[in-house]
Amino acid sequence: MKKFLKAVKLFGIAATASFAVLAVVYFFETRTVAGSSEYKAVAVDYTEETSVKETEVATTVKTVEESKNETVKETVKETVKETVKEVVTEEATEPQTEPATVRATEPQTAPAVKAAQPQTSAPAAQPAVVKTEPQTVAPAAQTTLTDVVYKDAEGNAHNYASLEEAKASVKVATLSDSEAKAAAKANKTTYAAQAAEVVNLINEYRTANGLAKLTVNDTLSIAAMHRAAESAYADWNMTAMEGGAKRHIRPNFTKASTIASEYGIGGNFGENFGRWQASPSEIIAQWKTSSSHNALLLSGSYTKVGIGVAQDSYGDYYWVALFN
Repeated sequence: MKKFLKAVKLFGIAATASFAVLAVVYFFETRTVAGSSEYKAVAVDYTEETSVKETEVATTVKTVEESKNETVKETVKETVKETVKEVVTEEATEPQTEPATVRATEPQTAPAVKAAQPQTSAPAAQPAVVKTEPQTVAPAAQTTLTDVVYKDAEGNAHNYASLEEAKASVKVATLSDSEAKAAAKANKTTYAAQAAEVVNLINEYRTANGLAKLTVNDTLSIAAMHRAAESAYADWNMTAMEGGAKRHIRPNFTKASTIASEYGIGGNFGENFGRWQASPSEIIAQWKTSSSHNALLLSGSYTKVGIGVAQDSYGDYYWVALFN
């Protein structure tokens, strides 16, 4: 009997232990499943939140990049606008047929008249100096200059029906004749390297086209420096039409060809002018793209050349090439 009771007791203990083990196993299994579900739920929430944030960041970055791009575009647009304000040069071919002896007397009287009255010097001086020569028609010819275009320091164009109208409207600071000549002499040294490079480029171009090289002439060089200096000081660019041809007008409201008279330059005379080009290669490239300028570069009528270079108050270059 005791053995039977002992066996029942052991069985009960074993059953209780088994139940306890099953309960523990069930508890942990249930906790694990619950934990896994919670983790998955959190993982899904985290993924969705991250996706939203990434989308928002990407959109923000894109917006910033687009904004930067727009800013860059605007900056480039403004830079280009400033750089190409004036890339078209003007041209004048002024034939000079007066004897050199007559022209040689011009510098002796022109400075005094210009110093006293810069805006009217040329018309006043011409009759006294060359009144018996063919050039006596030059002062009267000034009234035939029409369709005047003046481009100010910002490149804005101002149109006038006649030179007289332009003269009455345009007011700029100008160098006196003596000041311009002093500046020309100084600039001949200051910009010697640039002037020499322009000559080399012109002669390379002429040689490539089967033409003889031009010889640098000192008088032409000083006259060209004079033209560049007076134009740069006044931030000047004015042209007018005469008999269907475009003429350069100087800050003293006379044609560019009057510089030849002032420096005693006789024979055929031509001038190429340009401003705001940054280097010799750039100004030559601009002249090549203009039919009238290119014609002077490749003309067989000229054997001599002089180059003028100056800078205005903004530091921009003015270029003049005189051919004779």
